[in-house]
Amino acid sequence: MRMSVAAMFLMCALLSTAAEAPSLDEKLFGAAWEGKPDAVRILLKKGANANAKKGAQTVLMAAAAGGNPEVIHLLLAAGSAVNARDKDDVTPLMLAALGRSGDAVELLIQAGADVNQKTRSGHTALMMAALVRNTAAMQSLLRAKADVGIEDEDGWTALNWARVREKAEVIGLLEQAGAREGPARFAPRAFTAAAGRGDAPTVGRLIETGVVVNATDQQGFTALVAAAQEGHLEVVRLLLSSGADPNITDNFRPRGLLMAAREGSTVGFNLSGVIEIPRNQGRTPLQMASRFGHREVIEILLKAGANVNAKFGGFTPLLLACEKKGNTEVIRRLLDAGADVNAQDHEHGMSALMKASSDDEVETVGLLIARGAKTNLKDKDGHTALWWGRDNKAVVALLGQAAAKGKK
Repeated sequence: MRMSVAAMFLMCALLSTAAEAPSLDEKLFGAAWEGKPDAVRILLKKGANANAKKGAQTVLMAAAAGGNPEVIHLLLAAGSAVNARDKDDVTPLMLAALGRSGDAVELLIQAGADVNQKTRSGHTALMMAALVRNTAAMQSLLRAKADVGIEDEDGWTALNWARVREKAEVIGLLEQAGAREGPARFAPRAFTAAAGRGDAPTVGRLIETGVVVNATDQQGFTALVAAAQEGHLEVVRLLLSSGADPNITDNFRPRGLLMAAREGSTVGFNLSGVIEIPRNQGRTPLQMASRFGHREVIEILLKAGANVNAKFGGFTPLLLACEKKGNTEVIRRLLDAGADVNAQDHEHGMSALMKASSDDEVETVGLLIARGAKTNLKDKDGHTALWWGRDNKAVVALLGQAAAKGKK
C-alpha cells in the first residue's frame, strides 16, 4: 500500500528522536502513521498516551497524515485532541486534507475539527485539499461550511490554490460554493518563462498588456529572478526600468506545497517546513546572478539597490558566488559593495574562505584574506578554512601567513 505524502513529511520527525528502547508513546506514533489499528489498540490498552507529542506533533497528527480512519477513530475515542496545533498552527485536519483519504477528513470534522483553522501563514484545510485535488475532502469541508473566502498572507484563497494545478472538477466545486480568487495577481507563466530564456520582445509586449512585473507566477517564480539567474542583461534592464523590485524574491511556498502534493513524493522534511516557508527566504536576483557569475547583471542590480547581504536559506550572494569556480571578480565586486566576508551559511556553517579553500581557489583565498576574512572561524563540525584547504600547499601557505600576521 502506498504511503500518503503527508505521512512521509512526518516520518523524519517521528523517528528522529527514537530511543534505544522505544517507549509505548513512541511505538504509538509509529503505529499511528503506518495505519496499524490493531497495534494502536494494544498500545492504548497498555497505557500509551493518546495525546503524546514528539516536539510539537501529536499522535493524532501522525494518524491524520497516515489517513487511516480506524486509527483516527481509536485515538479520538481515547481522548486525542482533535484541534491540536503544532508550532505553525498546523492541525490534524490539515494533514488529513493533504492526504488521499476523504474518510479521514470526514471523521475529524464529525469529531469537531475546526474547518476554518489557519496556519501561521493563513492556510486552511480547504486550501490544502484544493491543491492536492482531494475532492472528497473538499466536499466534506464545504458541507461543514468551510469559508471559501479566507485569504492567506499572500492574498490567496482556496480558488487561487486550486488554479495552481488547474483541475476543472476542483475549481468547479469551489465556484459552485461561491469561491472567488483573492487580491493576489499572478504573472502568467509565459512572462516568467520569456524572462528566463531572454526573450525581451515577449517580456516587453506582456508588460504593455498590464502584467504586474513584481508578481510571481503560479509556481512561485518571478521574472527578474529568472532573468538574473540566466544572465539576460537586456531583460534585466527592461524589468528594472518597468518597476521591478531589485530585491524581489521568488515565493516558494506554492512550489513547496506542489512537492507535497505530488503522488509518491519523497521529500524528506516535515510538513510545517513545506507550508510555512516565509517569502523572505526566496531567491533574490542578486543571489542567483552571483551564483552563476553574471557580472554585468550583478553590476546593474547593485546600482538599482540590490541587498548585497540578503539571505536565501542562510546563503548570502557572496556565499553563493563561492559555489562557482573562477568567480573571483564577482566576489571582488560583492566585497566592494559591502558583502559580509565572514558570513556563514546556516546549513553547515561554511564561510566564503572555507569554501574557497576547499575548492583550491587560491586567488579567491588571497582576496578574502586581504578583505578581512577570519581564518579561525569554524563550521558546524569544528573545521576551519585550514582544514578545508589542507591538501593545497598554496592555500595552506596563505592561511598560515594570515594567521601569523594576526588576521584571525
